[in-house]
Amino acid sequence: MKLNSITNQIEKKELIGLWDCTSVLDMESNEISLPEGEEKFTVTITSDSIILPDTGKEKYTWEIRGDSLVITDLITVYIKELKPTALIVEYDFLGHTQLTFKKIKK
Repeated sequence: MKLNSITNQIEKKELIGLWDCTSVLDMESNEISLPEGEEKFTVTITSDSIILPDTGKEKYTWEIRGDSLVITDLITVYIKELKPTALIVEYDFLGHTQLTFKKIKK
């Protein structure tokens, strides 16, 4: 995870771009789901908003708090790993889930 040495915060610019979900892991059952065919889960992150595919074109504001990504009025996800082209997040909402993303565009 890339951290800012002064504040120990994740750099916001590292999250900006298009992220394709490559796998979903149910951490309680260890069951892995992979996107199939036309089924895509692409998250768009800009400097001031995030668009989740399940919500259509609705935009949410977001911010980084410590090691978490807070999507306003929706959910907080723990950033487990952040690399230039890979992102792994975890959240606990009706079960502990881990999502793995691949960056497809800046």
